[in-house]
Amino acid sequence: MLHTAQDLNEPLIPAAGTLQACPAYRGLQAHYNQIHGQHMKDWFRDNPNRQQEFSRQLEDLYVDFSKNRIQKDTLTLLMQLAEQRGLKAAIEDLKTGMPLNNTEGRAALHTVVRMPESAGFFRDGRNLLEARNATLWKMKALTETLHSGLRTGFTGKPITDVVNLGIGGSDLGPAMVCQAMRPFKQNMNVHFVSNIDGTALYECLSKLDPETTLFLVVSKSFHTQETMVNAASALYWMQEAGCDNPEEYCIGISANPDAMTAFGIPKEAQLEMWEEIGGRFSLWSAAGLSICLSVGWDHFEALLAGAHQVDEHFFHTPFLQNIPVLMGVIGIWYRNFFHCSSHAVCPYDQSLGMLPAYLQQLDMESNGKSVDKHGNRLSWASGPVIWGAAGTDAQHSFFQWLHQGIEMTPVDFIVPARSQHPLGGGGHHRLLLSNCLAQSRAFMTGRTQEEAAAMLRNAGHPTEQVRQLSPHKTYPGNRPSTTFLLKELNPYTLGMLLALYEHKVFVQGIIWGINSFDQWGVELGKQLADELERARSSADSSTLDPSTQALLRQIEEWTTASD
Repeated sequence: MLHTAQDLNEPLIPAAGTLQACPAYRGLQAHYNQIHGQHMKDWFRDNPNRQQEFSRQLEDLYVDFSKNRIQKDTLTLLMQLAEQRGLKAAIEDLKTGMPLNNTEGRAALHTVVRMPESAGFFRDGRNLLEARNATLWKMKALTETLHSGLRTGFTGKPITDVVNLGIGGSDLGPAMVCQAMRPFKQNMNVHFVSNIDGTALYECLSKLDPETTLFLVVSKSFHTQETMVNAASALYWMQEAGCDNPEEYCIGISANPDAMTAFGIPKEAQLEMWEEIGGRFSLWSAAGLSICLSVGWDHFEALLAGAHQVDEHFFHTPFLQNIPVLMGVIGIWYRNFFHCSSHAVCPYDQSLGMLPAYLQQLDMESNGKSVDKHGNRLSWASGPVIWGAAGTDAQHSFFQWLHQGIEMTPVDFIVPARSQHPLGGGGHHRLLLSNCLAQSRAFMTGRTQEEAAAMLRNAGHPTEQVRQLSPHKTYPGNRPSTTFLLKELNPYTLGMLLALYEHKVFVQGIIWGINSFDQWGVELGKQLADELERARSSADSSTLDPSTQALLRQIEEWTTASD
């Protein structure tokens, strides 16, 4: 049950500011009551042009929205809702760098850092792209130096392996892109360590040679606990191998140059991050150095160019033709009218295996909020759970639940028409495409009990067995999905895809009235971890709750006994 502000003894948002007060919202509720019992397969039968009417294309990306539970009137009302919630003005604010992140007093400038080098973005008479370009040129120079073998380790051997030490957006986005772009890999091995669990760092370093390893220490504040602990251990590992000055074999990426200098990283090995780019958007910035080192400078530029192309589409395309706007409002339709609590993402490409986790952070850290941007508690649902896995593996795990479970969950299918690895002999990609399209079709059509019974009878099953089995072989169908068809997966189309989802999240945040660019929900756990660590260091846990005290006593008992 969704708690209202009254349930929590907090004042409701003034009625004029509520989502439900919008005329379009009331129209959508009446429209939902009218069509929610209708079946999509009947819509396809009655409208031969449905697929064309509900599909959009942008260069080498084709998006089929036709298998969603929407009609023309649905989109008309959803566009009215977006207008009434101020989406047009908000897009202009994003485009021009207004301080959309009101709780931190910052703009959201991730679209700026992927603009062409020749462009201009001015603030207070200064072109911000001059500083961005300087960072890009430094990234390019570092990439070329490392790829050429001119950058050596402490014994003079060329660097062969780079370890990215970061967490959250300083890890997940770059790691996802590097995995997705493995066919474009250059002569540099890039590894990622994020978890403070020492096992993660140990398993990475145990395979590497300290004489040929370089570390990227990526933290906007340069105080992130996980990153700095891992960095300290990495330096110790190099010292143990005989390196007297391990800090010189690190590149720092941060918005805090003083902290990088204090850590010992030379100025020429420091790259600037902008405070106005949230962590989950940072792969486009200096935090993308690991991507450059993995796939090369030209491919990193193509990634930026693909994202910029979608930015231009988002900023200038009318809402009904605007792919991220459509993604966003259709998600609102399911979350706030069908009450879908989750949304699945299933890429049919093994290289995109990390994409669901990346989108999980992007979406849930942005829109997992229970108060609006003014601090008033929401009386409507906001961001859903984002989850998923790569097909066809997913078909053999959670697709049973998607097809026949009680709850309806919208699904995004993402598939390239061409394979990165066209193997002969088995027809791999042809079968992959067939499976992807068949699943989206099955979600839409379903199978009635009468159809299941006829199938069993035609297969020769006796009457009693038909009666028993047909309910189990019935699929309700009418379960929505969107298919994203790429001509091929490459740096440019990947940049397009990621930017589409970024803007979708933005659209939904505006309609829900929340700040999609802060993430205060991650702070409390960090603060309590610091408090607990201080309590353990002082051997005084009296300020902690009884459960935590008991757990600490048990840990102490077991660790002392093992010693």
